[in-house]
Order: sequence, then structure tokens, then C-alpha cells
Amino acid sequence: MHVTQGGVEVIHHQWTDATRTLQIDFRRRPGARGKFWIHIPPGFAANFTLDSRGGNAEVLSSTATSACVTLEFEAREVMCELCFE
Repeated sequence: MHVTQGGVEVIHHQWTDATRTLQIDFRRRPGARGKFWIHIPPGFAANFTLDSRGGNAEVLSSTATSACVTLEFEAREVMCELCFE
């Protein structure tokens, strides 16, 4: 998204073991678009569900070890949750 590789856009992230859910909150101007990548560690399936609030998120590509997600901001802040199987 940016030269700082998300250093400005990522405002919060949290992992919840009980639900195997990664939550990431982003901040950008409404109408902005971008991508983020996540590492999928050993022992986790590349199959996950994606939910977003404040914008649209879609998995662009995924492998056994990483995924690329596109974001379109409808609001200033977008929250993405990735729930791993």
C-alpha cells in the first residue's frame, strides 16, 4: 500500500488462539485501495474465511505459506478477520 509497508496503515492486530482468528485493523482514506500479505505458519491450513467491516476484502491469491488480500476502503478504517481452519 505504501513505502512504509503498512507501518502507518496497520493500526491494530490481534491473534486469538481459541478461534484461530487473526484480526487486523487498517486506516486509510475512503476510496483507497491496497493489498496486504500474511504468512501462514506450519500447522495451519491455507483455507480460511475472510470477513471485513468498513470496506471490501478479497483473497487475491494464496499458497500453503502465504496469502495476498486486496482491500477497498469504504470508510476510513477497515477491520479484517481471517479465521483459519
